[in-house]
Amino acid sequence: VLLLDAFDNITLNEHFDPNFFRFLRAQATMDKVSYVTATLAPLAKIAHKGIVDSPFFNIFYNYSLGPLALEEAQALIVIPAKKAGLSCTEEEITWVLKLAGRHPFFIQRVCHYLYEEKLSQNNGQIDLRHVKKQAYEDLQSHFQDTWKRLSNEHLTVLQNEARQGDKNDRSFPELSESDLFRQFVRDACRTEVFKMTAEE
Repeated sequence: VLLLDAFDNITLNEHFDPNFFRFLRAQATMDKVSYVTATLAPLAKIAHKGIVDSPFFNIFYNYSLGPLALEEAQALIVIPAKKAGLSCTEEEITWVLKLAGRHPFFIQRVCHYLYEEKLSQNNGQIDLRHVKKQAYEDLQSHFQDTWKRLSNEHLTVLQNEARQGDKNDRSFPELSESDLFRQFVRDACRTEVFKMTAEE
């Protein structure tokens, strides 16, 4: 079994031609190998022109993961902190979820800087603005990489959601629930949160 993360790096790379994908498909149909791939979209939608109609893509079952459940996201914040001898207040848990949404990697990176801040302050005053700045700078390259891989349709939806500020239902909650990701989108698109005054 081959577990392949970011497999869209392969399907978008024109150096991997139809023969390469025929070979991969043949190995799977002969039961020599099974593939589990992780991508931002179904493989056929993120493939270069030379392989977009490859029969390789029809051997897969698509499963969308989406964001963590709220309880799972909270556990990802609390349990590692406990293992490190730290505690998180309800306000801190809410704050992490606001910044990171329910994306596990975003949560882990925000928590890393929160825990570092807690350890350096010896349970004193925590500078949440500093933690937010560090997490945003750390995640920026990941945000950029994700942004480059999204379809035009997804980009448009995420741009609109980034301008809407706090909103309960989002089309791509694994990304757009995160305040940090929405901030990245606004920065990348040079836009702001939509606001309307009472006069308007």
